[in-house]
Amino acid sequence: MPITWNIDYSSNIQDIFNNRCANCHVDHGGSPTGDLDLDPEFSWDNLVGQESAGQPPRLRVVPFQPLASILFEKINCDTQDAGVRMPKGRAPLPPGEQALIYDWIMLGAPRLQTDFVFFSGFEARP
Repeated sequence: MPITWNIDYSSNIQDIFNNRCANCHVDHGGSPTGDLDLDPEFSWDNLVGQESAGQPPRLRVVPFQPLASILFEKINCDTQDAGVRMPKGRAPLPPGEQALIYDWIMLGAPRLQTDFVFFSGFEARP
């Protein structure tokens, strides 16, 4: 699957959380599962560079390092260092959604859209 360069966190990544994770990882009741609130106004701040409650001192999202990020491990791996694959008790995220999260982290896990020059499919010329 080719890399996705033009990713908007609020409409692409947050949309995955809203559709697949919001039943457990919300703070409406005051204690989201895994101490991780993925409500739109808090999700980015609760993920990027933040220590995992279940696996300290590992970080939930390590910018530019999807394979070191617990978020990607949780949605991609059947065997976990702690806990279970997410979403818990349901089918895994489709490969395209997993790839989109991987690409977002690989691009530095930006809060804003990643449509920079050369990130839209242009090739540098010598």
